[in-house]
Amino acid sequence: MENFIKEGKSGFAFNRLSSPNFYTNATKLQIALLAYNFANWFRRLCLPKA
Repeated sequence: MENFIKEGKSGFAFNRLSSPNFYTNATKLQIALLAYNFANWFRRLCLPKA
């Protein structure tokens, strides 16, 4: 699990929430999580295993 968190922080900027507004930050985090899930799904299902 720690590797997934580290990947999210470095690749999708989970730790950078720029707005003081809670709802704006929540929306940005949800979009970043959706992008992470799509990238992870693509990597697991579509790319050949090395």
